[in-house]
Amino acid sequence: MKRSIRLLFAGLLAAAVIAAGMLPVTEKGGAQAADAISSAVGTAGAPAAADPGTAGPDAAARGGMTDIHDIRPLRPPGPDAGPLLFGLLALGALLAAALGAHLWRRRRRRLKGGVVPALAPDAAALAALDALSDFEEIDGRRFYFRLSAVLRRYLRERYAIPASEMTLEELLPELDRLGLERGRALRLRERLSAAERVKYAGRSAEADRMKDDLAFARGFILETASAEKTAAEGGEEAAG
Repeated sequence: MKRSIRLLFAGLLAAAVIAAGMLPVTEKGGAQAADAISSAVGTAGAPAAADPGTAGPDAAARGGMTDIHDIRPLRPPGPDAGPLLFGLLALGALLAAALGAHLWRRRRRRLKGGVVPALAPDAAALAALDALSDFEEIDGRRFYFRLSAVLRRYLRERYAIPASEMTLEELLPELDRLGLERGRALRLRERLSAAERVKYAGRSAEADRMKDDLAFARGFILETASAEKTAAEGGEEAAG
């Protein structure tokens, strides 16, 4: 769409430049030619001065003739600006119509295809955990980087805290303010701390521990999503 708009403006600008370059030259040249022609016609059409000594009695009568008119000045030379302006307007209209048709077709295709709704925080997190199910084929350090990222992103989207940008020391106090069940919050703190040690302290990652941590993350997401849904339904019933 941006490219189409740029093309439209480029075409209109080019047309305006052409018009601006031609019209002043034509009008100026036409004005100069008109002045020259008027001067020549005026000089040629002016009567010669009469000799007082040879002026006859018919001179007064000839001087009083009223049926002789000046020659009308010729039209200034050069192309007529009317067709040029009309052509530029027609070009601009065609470009605008083409752009409108392109935008309409693009919008129609988008509506026809439908807009894919964004996944809920729990659905997006569970899908990301499914990609870690082959943990035995993943390097332990890389596994915990990804697992930690999934949990932090879920906390950010579910509880509106910038968990992905926080250090562990900044995040742990925030967990106490989320209203999580005490045991669940404690286990989350332990898992996040253990993941940091593998990520940055060089601690080895065992397959059994990786499997257990993956199961914990999945359970944490399902439990908190269910608790949020139950609380929302309770609030609606109380309001009703």
